Amino acid sequence: MARATRVSAPRKALLLAGAILACLAHNLVLAPLVHAAPSAAAAPGFDTAEAQRLLLALCVGGPRIAGSQAASAAVALLLRELGAVSELARAAGATLEFEAVDSGHGSFETDFLDGFTNSYQGVVSVAARLTWPGAAREAVLLSSHFDTWSSSPGASDDAVHVATTVGVLRALAAGPARGVSVLAFFSGAEESNWVAAHAFATRHRWAADYRAVLNLEAIGAGGDLVAFQMGPRAGWLASALGDAGTQRGSVFAHDLFQIPGFPAGDDFKTLVAHAPHRGGAVRVTGVDFATIEAGYHYHTPLDQPVDTGGYPQMRSHGEGLLAKTRAAMAGLRRELDAAAADGGNGGAAGGERGARAPHENEQTVDGPSDVVYFDLYGLAWVTYSASTGVWLHLLAAATALGAIAVTGAGPSRAAAELAAMVGALLAAALVGGLVAAVHPLATYGRPALAAGAYGGSALAVSLAVRLRLSRRSGAPEPTESGKAGKAASKAGKAATEAKGARLLASAPSSAAVAAGATPGEGSRRAAAAALVPWLLALLPMQACGLGSAYLPAYYLGVNGAALLGAAVVAVSSPAAAAALQLCGALLPTVHAAELCRQLIAVLLPITARSGAVLPTDPLVAVVYAVTAVCTSSVLVAPLPRRVAARSAGGLGLAAVCCVCFALGSRASPFTDATPKRLVVQHVYRELEGAPHSSGLWVSAFDFSGLRELRETPAAAALLPAVAARTPYACDFDPLTPAPPPAAGRLLFDPPVRPTGCYLSLPFYFPLGGVLGTPDGQGAVFATTVAGRSVKPPPIPQRKRVRIERTGAAPGPEPGSLTLSLRVSGPSHMGVAAPETRLLAWSFAAAEAPRPPVPRRSPFAPDERLHFAFLTCGSGGGAEPCSWDLTLVVNGSAPLPLAVTGHYPDIADTPELEALSEALPTELRADWHWFSSMVQRVDLPVGGAETVAYS
Repeated sequence: MARATRVSAPRKALLLAGAILACLAHNLVLAPLVHAAPSAAAAPGFDTAEAQRLLLALCVGGPRIAGSQAASAAVALLLRELGAVSELARAAGATLEFEAVDSGHGSFETDFLDGFTNSYQGVVSVAARLTWPGAAREAVLLSSHFDTWSSSPGASDDAVHVATTVGVLRALAAGPARGVSVLAFFSGAEESNWVAAHAFATRHRWAADYRAVLNLEAIGAGGDLVAFQMGPRAGWLASALGDAGTQRGSVFAHDLFQIPGFPAGDDFKTLVAHAPHRGGAVRVTGVDFATIEAGYHYHTPLDQPVDTGGYPQMRSHGEGLLAKTRAAMAGLRRELDAAAADGGNGGAAGGERGARAPHENEQTVDGPSDVVYFDLYGLAWVTYSASTGVWLHLLAAATALGAIAVTGAGPSRAAAELAAMVGALLAAALVGGLVAAVHPLATYGRPALAAGAYGGSALAVSLAVRLRLSRRSGAPEPTESGKAGKAASKAGKAATEAKGARLLASAPSSAAVAAGATPGEGSRRAAAAALVPWLLALLPMQACGLGSAYLPAYYLGVNGAALLGAAVVAVSSPAAAAALQLCGALLPTVHAAELCRQLIAVLLPITARSGAVLPTDPLVAVVYAVTAVCTSSVLVAPLPRRVAARSAGGLGLAAVCCVCFALGSRASPFTDATPKRLVVQHVYRELEGAPHSSGLWVSAFDFSGLRELRETPAAAALLPAVAARTPYACDFDPLTPAPPPAAGRLLFDPPVRPTGCYLSLPFYFPLGGVLGTPDGQGAVFATTVAGRSVKPPPIPQRKRVRIERTGAAPGPEPGSLTLSLRVSGPSHMGVAAPETRLLAWSFAAAEAPRPPVPRRSPFAPDERLHFAFLTCGSGGGAEPCSWDLTLVVNGSAPLPLAVTGHYPDIADTPELEALSEALPTELRADWHWFSSMVQRVDLPVGGAETVAYS
């Protein structure tokens, strides 16, 4: 008679402990943290038709660049709309104040794009304040921007959020009264690197009152609003947002956006970091929301209201923002009440904040995030504190370790899982590198092709490595183990031959039961071994204080609990055990796969605007590999060898076909819906105030360079420099000997240009490290078009770049001099000077000179340059913008200096039009086409006389 199934005493103890821990984790910790979605009537009152009307009115005038007449028209439009809302508020017993806000003059240093100085003057924005009788002055701030990129009407970035914000104010103004106030800030210069937000936070009288920022942005041109960043001490706000219904987002995105320059900054960090909070217990925090889908249209003429019918998701965005605002206001009221009950020193966000100096504007959040937040499948919003997360994540790790111990997953299996994962990532990276070398960006705009080439190859390699190592170690099939597995296999084969029943082939035999095995034990052992890489990921993430450690913890906790539960019920109900194990594997897999899908939705379009220096295909390949392999490892690991071998072969064949298509296809990956980004500037250059040369500066903004232009006969004939790959020598930038040999440097390095190409060409932003120099591959400076010399663009004489040295005096340090300059030109200008000569500078007469932050580009390690970007809000008319600069320099030699001016409104010159007509539509997204001017001088530092260049 066969013995009953036995489980050893240590395993019994582990099973019991694991079951208890899983129940405690769910009932005591997870359940209170989940915010269920409220009823659909939670956010009534948003007028979609009015918001659509305002959106169309904003976009009808085209791009609204800071300082342009279109931007001024947008200000006037917003003031009229807010006037109407003010009448509605007065009738309901509320008060809406609103005004146009002049930024005045200011400047700050930023670490964006390897660091530069931002200076501004006269930028006009709009601000509004909604209050009720008896309401606290403390407010929730809604932030959006009406300015746009130079060629985009900016429907999603950011007119739709401007329209929804006005709609939210209209709904709130109609009542009922609230316990706190609402501020709305409509920035007029977000695209100029957050200068209007900086002015509002550091100067405006209402800025001292906001405690929570809801910033509305766009990374793509559609989709839901996703919470992708939170400020410090945001636990109360994250929890309050759960009352507004299920939010979308994850702290995983927050951690990614703390990487400098990923993928860019916005007004959010500036508003939170510079808020002039004067006392009180509730400190400033916030949430950064953005739409992330359809990133191919972002910052292009394609970003416009669809068929003039408005924004398709206006209703959901507006009602969602209204619910978020109400929830944030209620949460702020609770925090204020808690602080008052605690004598003004308590509350979840109590204490004083240290103010950041106005000139410091690094794109980081001051202090680590204290909250973990994520949505579960779009059905629930989960938040908990970072301190709770430590214990919760340790509990998840303990549950997974218990499952590994109970199932008997040994070191050899764990090593096989690690090897499979590493091999998959390496294989995908190699495939991505091959694509980058042969046909860069072949998968751009082709997510299915990328999934097949990168995800398919990663899965195939992971399965092959797992099979290889399991055969080498002699490990049994995942369905059974040891002697029991062999006995089960023989018994199953005999049963099949005798009865022909398929189910008996996988069922454990009496011999297996007699050996002490439980049904499905081998499958659970393989699944438990697949948890080891997640354990190794959790430990460093938790040690670094990353909120995204919840992701491996969730994976470990759910799978570990499911495996422990499956081990308990396997004896009595093998089918229930298998279902429990499958559910435990699917739930975190679906969540992780959705996060990876969102990351790909952001990353894949960015590859076309991430620069021509570094290949992006390997990075895309690794992300697809992580999506395919890491998220599915617990599902794939238990596959029987025969199934795994067939799957590996099929996936490998599919991947090879996709890779061959990507490498062999001559078709361009760019289409009308997924256009290529080209930076095309019609450049006029003067040297020492005298005309020098003109040309078209054409730069690719992706690693494929100018390949598509060379393969377009009309474009190649129009620009011989493109067809011949003619390099440009950056003739205005002086050559200097290379630095002494050091580690990683050649003994005989060639001479370098420490100022890069910044004194020769008019960079809009300091993008030299991303675009590279005009080497003929990724960029050219063409002085002839169709065999004729390029004429200067029609820049108005009064708005040409002019430099005037108005004075010189001894400097604050021995051997230094202080120069006074008057610089004038258009609304957007740049100033570049060598780091070796410039000690400090300022951009207004009342401003004390400060040492600029040194630029240290990883792509241009020899660069030693200071760069300033100047934004003026009054440059849309006939009169130029003027700046009073003070430069502190060392040495007595003339100072190499370049001042550049940019004219986004001069984009229809004959040369630009000829190039546009020569290109197919997918290559002329008009992303960044305009005219520019360079005024390059060697400025005398001695003497008191006035020296002018114009």
